[in-house]
Amino acid sequence: MSEKHKTNDVFLDALNYAFIVDFEHFLKAYQPNDHQRKINNNTAMKHLQRFRKMVTIAYHLEWINKDTFVRFKSSFEKKEREFLSEQELKNLEEFHSDIERINVVKDYLYSVVIQVFRL
Repeated sequence: MSEKHKTNDVFLDALNYAFIVDFEHFLKAYQPNDHQRKINNNTAMKHLQRFRKMVTIAYHLEWINKDTFVRFKSSFEKKEREFLSEQELKNLEEFHSDIERINVVKDYLYSVVIQVFRL
């Protein structure tokens, strides 16, 4: 934002459709410097969905004169999720790490999986 708009902040009444499209492009193109991956489409759409909610609230509270998201359409991609196989469940059950917090997370996930299968 500081590169393109020469500022760190944008006032609500300065928001427009072009800003929203640029923000969407930024979210999808941004490559974090740390260990994280690039943001995929659905994550970017979820960030925009939250941003849209705040702008809509500002519009309803009459802080701004127009809702800049009126013409913007979110496009979530449908993803099929698969169940874990028996071998994957067995690998999860037998997994052990020297890092205690990983073991805690593993135990929690395993207990959730067992509860789901009991339903």
